Amino acid sequence: MDSSARVRTPGAGPPHRPGGAADPTAARPDGTVHPAGAPADGTAHPTARPDGSARLTARPDGTAHSVGARADDVAHPNAAPPDSTARPTAPADGTAHPIARPDDVAHPPSRPDRTADPVPAPGSPRFWAAARRAVGAEAWTDGSARPPRWIVGRWLSTRLLTMLILLPENNILGDVRYYARQVEALFGPPRVTVVLPEYPAPALAVFVPPWWAALGSRMMYLITFVLLMIAIDAAFTAALWRASGRRPTPGVRVWLLLVPCLGPLTFTRFDLVSAALAGAALLALAARRPVRSGLLAAAGAAVKLWPATLLPALLLHRDRPRRLLAGFAGLGLVALATTVAGGGTTRLLSPLTWQGQRGLQLETIWAVPLLWGRAVSPQTWSTPYTRFFAFQVEGPGAAALVTLSTVATVAALVLLGWLWWRAWRAGRRPDGSVRPASLSLVGLLAIAAACLLIVPNKTLSPQYLLWIGGLLAALGAVAPAEPVLPRLNLLIVLACVVTQVLYPLGYGMLTGPHWSNAIGAALLTARNGLLLAITVLAVRRVLVLTRGTPG
Repeated sequence: MDSSARVRTPGAGPPHRPGGAADPTAARPDGTVHPAGAPADGTAHPTARPDGSARLTARPDGTAHSVGARADDVAHPNAAPPDSTARPTAPADGTAHPIARPDDVAHPPSRPDRTADPVPAPGSPRFWAAARRAVGAEAWTDGSARPPRWIVGRWLSTRLLTMLILLPENNILGDVRYYARQVEALFGPPRVTVVLPEYPAPALAVFVPPWWAALGSRMMYLITFVLLMIAIDAAFTAALWRASGRRPTPGVRVWLLLVPCLGPLTFTRFDLVSAALAGAALLALAARRPVRSGLLAAAGAAVKLWPATLLPALLLHRDRPRRLLAGFAGLGLVALATTVAGGGTTRLLSPLTWQGQRGLQLETIWAVPLLWGRAVSPQTWSTPYTRFFAFQVEGPGAAALVTLSTVATVAALVLLGWLWWRAWRAGRRPDGSVRPASLSLVGLLAIAAACLLIVPNKTLSPQYLLWIGGLLAALGAVAPAEPVLPRLNLLIVLACVVTQVLYPLGYGMLTGPHWSNAIGAALLTARNGLLLAITVLAVRRVLVLTRGTPG
């Protein structure tokens, strides 16, 4: 007889089972005996035995199956996941019910995945592990593609949060109002040489279209400029998503979180444009589009200068470098010719002239010791707002620190040149041939270049963190397994959070004599320490990747 029909009958002995274990029973109120957990209709079925061996339960269709099925057995609806407790065979009131309920059949077996886990308690190890995973600060292991709604939903939610933060932080729109006044003057009597001199002239290609869309209204310019920045952010996010193979790589995760952590400053400053162009140049290189990569890097340099330092790193990949160089040089020459034709050499050099005339900006690493001194002696140092639309520190030692920052900047550029040379030499084989640099090395060299331009300089604005963030996001998209990425991602996110606390929320702790000056100095020390740690990690990783350089 088939085992599915093996049921105890009156007067019969216990059915034969593997191992010879007896079937445990339970007494009915009338004194008769029935198998434990028998259905309410009175039919019996074999159930769990104390020795834990395989047992049979009744399905709704009357057939039997093994509750304690082995891994090689056929799965059934009642199988409990490995991390769950056994389902009780009877309710608390003592009435029996079948182990296999009819509604179980329609559902697949439970899987022990993360969605079934309880929400981790704040501060617990699982909480911090989830936080690291959210910012891309853990080793990359997930290779599964996600549907478009994954990235769309997260982009919309994080950007909505960023715009909501703009409500209490609307004072950061001052720069956009300045852009509007300058662009309005562009169409008046002043020549192009006196409009936005701190930016290269080709940057007007970004500043002017929102003015046209605003129909010459300064108020509408605030909206059109912010919308343009949001569109650029959306385009860059989409590019990261495609480069990641539609997977939530560390690059995608860190960019999604970095923007709200830095706050609406991202959409009210011009630096997002250069950061997106620099990151896109690295993405194009990974996609084997050298001409496009060169064009994007040149476009970034044309509007903000600093992306020009990407060129040596991009060439190290040695993927048709002549085409990359042709794309960069072609667009670069067009930008130079246009600038000279519109404003002469004065306009061509105005960004460098503007930078050279500035003093010691409030948020640089060199200003930190003076700000600590100011917390103790407010009358000794001051922080005036200058014609360069920024606060700077003045007082004893400020001039010496400006000189020291200049020396440190030159030393950083020398270090960067040596890193390029070392990476170039590392690609040479003993037989004279060369091997291309990995995408990890190219991206880390680009990040190191951005850091070495920012950290030792006498000027440092909050939006400069986007330079590093854009390159980190691109690196995390094309080389997600790079082992230093988790630490770099965590550091840049923390730096953005502290930066938003400082500006605009707590800028008064730095700018004016106040009882909280010591708190502001402490926060600035922490933020600049995070930037310094990112620089050290990037440079050290480049040294590791180029170890064994001949000569």
